[in-house]
Amino acid sequence: MLDRHYLYAYLRSAQFHRQLASRAGETDMAPYVSLTAQRQLVVVLPPIAEQRRIAAILGALDEKIELNRRIAASIEVLTRTIFEARFVEPATRHEVDWPEVGLDSLGEFLNGLALQKYPADGSGFLPVIKIAQLHSGDVSGADQASLDVPARYVVNDGDLLFSWSGSLECVLWSGEMAP
Repeated sequence: MLDRHYLYAYLRSAQFHRQLASRAGETDMAPYVSLTAQRQLVVVLPPIAEQRRIAAILGALDEKIELNRRIAASIEVLTRTIFEARFVEPATRHEVDWPEVGLDSLGEFLNGLALQKYPADGSGFLPVIKIAQLHSGDVSGADQASLDVPARYVVNDGDLLFSWSGSLECVLWSGEMAP
């Protein structure tokens, strides 16, 4: 027997993705995995009761993650609303002589790092934050860099990240450490 929620969780696991990655180069159409190779992929299949327990735990974690994302989005809307009500709207109604400072005086601005100089080497890694990770707020499936990345390029929880390509995006990072 097979619990479909367990199968869904297993197919998203690192163990399964390693299998896929090991098969991706078997054709000249990489990263394509042929149907023959797909049929040779294996799924670890514990007894159905264990599958259901695993699926229930992972399902509860997925629900908690999604709830946290919705809460974060609500907090961001609330924060923006409060900021505008407190600072923007009063400033437009009254003459306020608040100082203006250059954005560059408020923090250290770093361009992205040439991460090909810091390939992951098997002794651990940092996930790489690119535009996709900024949009999702998640490092699942991100490229990997060595732990030798200079400390000033390591992104920590609470850092403010800007995207300048395409459109301006500003994200208060609340995720894993990453270069």
